[in-house]
Amino acid sequence: MALEMHQNLEIIVLGGTLNHKYMVNMGSEVANKVAKIRPDYYLMGMYNIDVSAGLTVPTFEESLLKKQMAEVATETISLATSDKLDTISTYVIGPINMLDTMITTVKDTEAYAEAGIKVLYCEDDE
Repeated sequence: MALEMHQNLEIIVLGGTLNHKYMVNMGSEVANKVAKIRPDYYLMGMYNIDVSAGLTVPTFEESLLKKQMAEVATETISLATSDKLDTISTYVIGPINMLDTMITTVKDTEAYAEAGIKVLYCEDDE
């Protein structure tokens, strides 16, 4: 794992059951552990993000866990590729302002910045 090289970084694995389709751990074990931590940063795996609809995902349980993590973290950060922006899924995590920082290769993100999200643009190597 690439993160193992960073000696000053504490990585907490929450357990639960891995959802292979969405590559996210879910279940009551995860929820119980999330309730007992206060992380500085939450790197939220983004599925869909829309200024009006907010943050959404295709599974109910995932929406609850992502919301819980964002609520306990000091800062919520996400990577958002062009296929994630301005799209909506079935279950709501929360409003757009639940996200503090978005890192993206998309240049046209003024609406997200106006909604209060710190937008960091990075060049796409392709």
